[in-house]
Amino acid sequence: MNQHSGNTSVAVAAFDIKQTNRVVAGATPGGVEQLGAVIEGWEIEAKHRIKSLELHGNYTRMSAINDANKTRLSSVAEEAASLWAQYYLAGGWRVGLGGRYIGDVTGANGNPVVPSVTLFDAMVGYTTGPWSYRLNIQNLEDEEYVSWCRGVGQDCGYGARRNVLLTANYKF
Repeated sequence: MNQHSGNTSVAVAAFDIKQTNRVVAGATPGGVEQLGAVIEGWEIEAKHRIKSLELHGNYTRMSAINDANKTRLSSVAEEAASLWAQYYLAGGWRVGLGGRYIGDVTGANGNPVVPSVTLFDAMVGYTTGPWSYRLNIQNLEDEEYVSWCRGVGQDCGYGARRNVLLTANYKF
């Protein structure tokens, strides 16, 4: 479902996915197994513009279960959300600020549980004629966080640290 009226739009989606023959690490080192998974959930997204201010938010809720042992799929968050605000200034300038929430994830067979994290992003942009320039900063606070673990006593990985990206786009 998608509703759009002038300066506001809302989209809602539901999903029910059944996977078969999903390849995962097997019980023996270097081996693999084929398993099934059931992924169900919903998502809502809303956008609204008030004069020079644009707001954008979304929320996703899902259940992703290993069909063989009924545990959560590893490294899949059950909840995720974001909120972004962008303000258009005079002379082609714009600024933006937002936050992203990533819910907790688990390793293999549901352990360990990796805690949720909230990250903040910022942007400054400038448009002139067909050219648009943008400076994005992701993970504004340079938050150091663990984003996944394979299992108890196994390796874990860190999420992306602060990332600064300058882009230029030309509109034909």
